[in-house]
Amino acid sequence: MKTVFPRISLLSLLSLSTLLWGQAAATGNAAENAAGDAAAGGTGAVVSADTAAGWRPLFDGKTLNGWVERGLNGVFSVEDGVIVGTTKIGRENTFLCTVRDYADFELELEYKVPERMNSGVQIRSAFNPSKKPLPLLGVPPLPVSAADAAKGKGAGKGARKDGKVFASPNHVYGYQVEIEFRPGRTAGIYDEARRRGWVFPTTGTEQDAAFIKQGRDRSLFKPGEWQKLRVVCQGDRLRTWLDGVPRADVRDAASATGFIALQVHSAPPRDAGLQARFRNIRLRPLPPVAPPATPEETAAGDAAAHSAAR
Repeated sequence: MKTVFPRISLLSLLSLSTLLWGQAAATGNAAENAAGDAAAGGTGAVVSADTAAGWRPLFDGKTLNGWVERGLNGVFSVEDGVIVGTTKIGRENTFLCTVRDYADFELELEYKVPERMNSGVQIRSAFNPSKKPLPLLGVPPLPVSAADAAKGKGAGKGARKDGKVFASPNHVYGYQVEIEFRPGRTAGIYDEARRRGWVFPTTGTEQDAAFIKQGRDRSLFKPGEWQKLRVVCQGDRLRTWLDGVPRADVRDAASATGFIALQVHSAPPRDAGLQARFRNIRLRPLPPVAPPATPEETAAGDAAAHSAAR
């Protein structure tokens, strides 16, 4: 018996091959897209845009991985995608610190605090684990006010009579972007545990009075509501914004790098249990600022430009 095979034209074979290849390609692309979306947390387009712009999340929304607590234990936790810091009775401030240090960067986060709570965000900070004050070589004291100068305090704020600045024992120290309604210095910059006081605004000045007046305006500071804090550190220039409103802008060279930290301040018994909340914490590194040219470098550049023009 002779087996008869149906005739299949070359055109039919090509059409079938094209169809099968297209189905396989579609299946492969779907698998790749699904894998990419899963890796991006299901928000591929948004995350990719943030990543392309250099943003990196500091908080995964679920755990405190990448952070370490310094001070009292058990103050910080995660609830519903938010870092929660709860005040405890005691004399010790507590900080949740990133395990990594950052130098030049832009930082954004959202926070919510009750009116009586004192909190803040540390930038370019460090930790002194010793039981003794730590001498900080190269940290300049802040200029003394006219009132302090009149009292004979000429060493500078935060400095001893010999002009040296020290960090407090067993304490986080460095710049702190303040969060508190009274007296009204939210988004001001305080020098935590270096005893230099307010870096911006300078205490007792017209600048300080205007800053506090703005900070007490409830259209800007909103206790119990989510607010956005933005911080830019580049070189010796430190700037802050609260809900897009410029607040601090100052130059200070005490710290060039350090960790980021969230603070819960020590509290009296009546304030035990108050909670500060933080979310959407992200950071992007910025390029370092070139130091200003020395007179010799400026002269050499001028000479080279003059020679090239001839």
